[in-house]
Amino acid sequence: NQGPEIYVSADMEKVTNQAEIALSRAGGLYRRGDAIVWEVLDADPPPEISREAGTPTIKIVPPAAVREKLSSGARWTSEESRTLPPAWVVETLMARKTWPKLEPLEAITETPVLRPGGTILTVPGYDKPTGIMYRPNATYPLIPDGPTMQDIKNAVMTIHDAISTFRFEAMAHMTGLFAAILTPLARSAFKGPSPLFLFDSPTPGSGKGKLAKIAAIIATGRFPASATFPGEEEERRKAITTYAIEGCRIVNFDNVVGRLGGAALCKALTEELW
Repeated sequence: NQGPEIYVSADMEKVTNQAEIALSRAGGLYRRGDAIVWEVLDADPPPEISREAGTPTIKIVPPAAVREKLSSGARWTSEESRTLPPAWVVETLMARKTWPKLEPLEAITETPVLRPGGTILTVPGYDKPTGIMYRPNATYPLIPDGPTMQDIKNAVMTIHDAISTFRFEAMAHMTGLFAAILTPLARSAFKGPSPLFLFDSPTPGSGKGKLAKIAAIIATGRFPASATFPGEEEERRKAITTYAIEGCRIVNFDNVVGRLGGAALCKALTEELW
């Protein structure tokens, strides 16, 4: 390790401050709320949710991994000999719950998205102005800075081609579908909550679940994370917490039976912070 030297002394504040700098220097770690997180390709989702293997996901970093990063970000010494980062440094650093030296990780996207101000995120990697990590899952066409009316008409017709076999009772319902597609693409451009979208039909087997998946594929480039809507309030709170920490862009509650609602869901849909 050719990084800066950190001498382990009894000055906890000084050593911990140096440790935070070393952590930021090591790279690959971010802050999200009051947790240190990193990006993983999720091959082992939690049991309450199903999603495609390899989906980029935000995970809380375990203490052992923080210690490993500290070791790679600096040379640790004690009384002129090399040593490992002490466990108390890891514990103290993680207990701070705030790390100004780490960049925030707001979301991971696999498709171009709208940024505040109207620009579009198209450059892969970490976007510092928004805190969004862009990991494209396909080669997307060049998006013009100033689209023409013909560009817009072509885009609308492309979406119409994908949904042409579905029947809508009224034009307002198709408008709702377009809103469900556009909201994830514009989510990072506005503050405040975003709506829940309901896919309903008078008869089973009409394709409403498939339509919801198509909307998610257009917006995110892959099938949405799918889950059963929890029946108990506490289970809903825990599930929403998991979705929030991991940065799930879309969660599809499939085959909802009974009442859809509850305090936790209402709070998630109306508050800016979970």
